[in-house]
Amino acid sequence: MKISWLNSETLRLLSEAELASTSTCSIYPNPANNEAVVLSNFRVEAVEIYDMSGRMVRREEVSAYELHLDLQSLASGSYVFKIKTVKGTIEKKVVKQ
Repeated sequence: MKISWLNSETLRLLSEAELASTSTCSIYPNPANNEAVVLSNFRVEAVEIYDMSGRMVRREEVSAYELHLDLQSLASGSYVFKIKTVKGTIEKKVVKQ
């Protein structure tokens, strides 16, 4: 019989920022056409959309757990969505068709 002991080196609590980054936040559909839906466990305060060169192409200030974003004005390509919640910021890559 083998017994393992936990000590301070093997046991670690997650900080709020780590918890926020591992929390459930999803964007669908991905790839998206004209609309993307953002769902979060924490209240979303803002969504920033960046193109692949790092230029911010859109910013939405909100206060919701579910957002429907109109993507019709975006060109086809890959984008990074920075979702700012009350517990931290989560980045997701989204493809616009």
